[in-house]
This record gives sequence, structure tokens and C-alpha cells, in this order.
Amino acid sequence: MASLTPTAYYARLAIKYGGMALIALMVGRFTWGRVVAYWEATHPKAPPPPDVAFGVLPNIRFPTKFQPAVSYSSEFPTGQVPTLIDRAAVYLVPAKKSPLLALDEAKVVAKSFGFEAEPIQRSEELYQFAKESPLPATVDMYIYWGVFILSTDWSKDPDFLTTKRLPTEEQAIDEVKSTLKKAGLLDTDLINGEVKITYLKAVNGVYRETVSLSEADFIQVDLYREGVTETTPGYTPDPRQGLVRAVVSGNPKMRIVQLEYYYYPIDSNTAGIYPLKSTEQAWAELQAGNGYIAQLDPDISSVVVRRLNLGYYESFQPQYYYQPIYVFRGDNNFVGYVEAVAPPTQLPTLTPEPPA
Repeated sequence: MASLTPTAYYARLAIKYGGMALIALMVGRFTWGRVVAYWEATHPKAPPPPDVAFGVLPNIRFPTKFQPAVSYSSEFPTGQVPTLIDRAAVYLVPAKKSPLLALDEAKVVAKSFGFEAEPIQRSEELYQFAKESPLPATVDMYIYWGVFILSTDWSKDPDFLTTKRLPTEEQAIDEVKSTLKKAGLLDTDLINGEVKITYLKAVNGVYRETVSLSEADFIQVDLYREGVTETTPGYTPDPRQGLVRAVVSGNPKMRIVQLEYYYYPIDSNTAGIYPLKSTEQAWAELQAGNGYIAQLDPDISSVVVRRLNLGYYESFQPQYYYQPIYVFRGDNNFVGYVEAVAPPTQLPTLTPEPPA
């Protein structure tokens, strides 16, 4: 066989080593991308300098439910209270609806649920819609804010639970979202937010949690708002309940037998940057009993706290601002909140009154 000419020889070398260099470049680029992504995830970029755009903020109004006396100890992964960012955005919650339009808009929403009759006014803001067919049902709606509770008295039908063809989890979620979309109530951050499923059994007309679909009479669907960032989700007064909670039956006569809607839109384009308390200060406040216990198993008097992160408070009551909170988690299903915005940029002041 004739030997290769110098040109062919060097061409083959170029192809060989060029291919090796290309592979090395691709692997290096992939590896570098992973390194950069990991660094950005573990070292989030700080927001712009604080501008305190809204001035002094109202304190967060946590529910006034009973707060057990609890002593705290910590076992954080590093052995110390984690250090988080020192500032965060506060977002505007648009003001309540115009009195001239609120009732008409409420009637449109109620009609989408099958309530045709005129409502009864229970207070300045509270209107009640009612119907008797196919089952007795009511919608109590706070028209200025658009929040409501739909309740169905399915126990009036003694055969209601005998017809039980429960949907799958995916079907239940789709039914709830379709119902909200039909009413014009499915915003994008609800579409993309977390969803939780709970199986419920009827016990003397009351819902009780059960462990499997085979034992369930209903499927409970909780919808949460998508976090304003990947690392700052929203937290409701009860972390187990979403801003929207629906109870779905297996009876075609009435699929959604209960619907609680506490969704308040936020204006993500209107925000101010506020300084935050140090995590050590927040931990001290929690230990002093100045936090809010959102979740804890019964009869627990001491808690080991193991995790801390920043989130946003999702009130079931009206609020003008969407504010950050420190979220502590620990044993015995403990979840506790401490306001994150540093004083004196947050002082006691008037807040929107809750619906009457």
C-alpha cells in the first residue's frame, strides 16, 4: 500500500485532534454551565439597594388564633442560624374594587357557578347567593375583594355518596382549574403554582382525612400561588391550605361541593426594596414568643427547629402589601413565621379591615 502523502497525513491528524478538541470543548462548556448554575443557585444575586418605595409598611396581621407556649432549640445543618439575603422586594396588592362595579362583577362570578337569583346583602361587603337545585348551595362573597366561600349541603341527598365515581388526581385538578377559568378567576400564578391533594371521607357530615383513594368520598385540591422567585414561595396562615381549596365529589349531580377562594392579585411590576432583619434577630423573636405558629402537632411544648428560609405571607384577609417573612420549620410538623422587614421601615399602622 502506498504511503500517505504529507497533505493527507496532516489532514487526518487535523480531523483527529480537531474532533477531540471539539468534544473537550462541548464537555467543558456543559461542565462550566453546571458550575455556574450551581453557584447562582447557592449564591443568589442580591436585589438592588433598598429604596423603601412605599414608606413605612403596616405590620403583617397574622390570625388571632390560640398560640401555644413553646420553647425552642435549634439544630440547623451548619450548627448556626443560616445567613440569608439582607433585602427583599415588597409588592403592591391592588386596592379593592370600585363599589360601582363590585356587585355586578360578583353576579357574573356567581352565575358561572349556577347561581341565577339576586343575592341577599348581609353587610356592606358581604353578599350571599343561594340556590336549591340540584342541591342546596350558597356562595358568601366579599364583593369588594372578590373572595368567597361556596358551600353545598350534599347531606340533604341521602343517596349522594352512594354514587361515587371519584376522578383521578389529575382529573380533579383539571376540573377545579376549569371551573375557575370559566369564572375568570384562574390567574397565571395559580396555573403554575403548587397543587396539593388530600383524600377525604365523610364522617357524620364532616370531612375527615383518609389515606387512600379507595377509602375516600371526596378529593380535596389546594392551589397555591407560584412563588415570586424560585426560592421565595408563599405561605398561607395554615400551610396545609392553599389560596384556593376545592372539595371534589364523585357524584355527577354536583362535582365541586365546596370552594374557598382567598386569592388576592399582586402587582409584580410595582415593588419596593426593603431591608430585612438579620436571621439572628428573627430567631430571637421566635424564641421570645413574638412569631406566629402556623402549624404544630397537638400537645407539644418544645420544638427543635431545623430549617429556615425566606418566603412571602399569603393572607386570607385583605392586605395592601405582599411582604416577606422568615419561615422556621422543625420537628412535630412545626412551621413558624416571623416578619422579615426590618424596623423602622415597618411600624404598627392601620391595615385594611378584614371583610365583615
